[in-house]
Amino acid sequence: MIIDLEQVRGEVGFDLTFGPRELDRGPLERIELPEARITGSVRRGPRGFELEARLTAQLGLACSRCLAPYAETLSTAVALVLVSAAGGLDGPPDGADDDDAECYDAPGGKVELEALAVEQVYLSLPAKPLCRDDCRGLCPTCGGNRNRIECACRREAGDPRFLPLREFKGKNGAS
Repeated sequence: MIIDLEQVRGEVGFDLTFGPRELDRGPLERIELPEARITGSVRRGPRGFELEARLTAQLGLACSRCLAPYAETLSTAVALVLVSAAGGLDGPPDGADDDDAECYDAPGGKVELEALAVEQVYLSLPAKPLCRDDCRGLCPTCGGNRNRIECACRREAGDPRFLPLREFKGKNGAS
């Protein structure tokens, strides 16, 4: 769905559902986006064209500790000032700073809502996705998922980088 800012008189509402699609977050990480929905409105305001919306999306992520796939629901508010030379704005509106609103470039005075929503999904992704807060991760020895199994691997006491110092301490009988 494309909104032409030159056609906006007063307020224009929208409700767009899209998906499925796969998002790319680097060479080894793919994010499933089975469905997303953005609802809201664009209106002429004192700062230019203002977009206010609610974005909800179902995401298929991989846990950064145990690598297991899991589903997460994203729900976020979106407030943007649409910046377009065609819409009468040559740059960020007067008085708009980082605290007021984020500016979004609308080339040619047109806003493609699906692209805007996908960008907002990327911006809302967690830096380190976790399947749960107390995820125990993978065993460094056998690679087993510690959330599912109790492996019999021997665990070193303390940090393995200090092993040479522990051996030195043992040889010299220091206490």
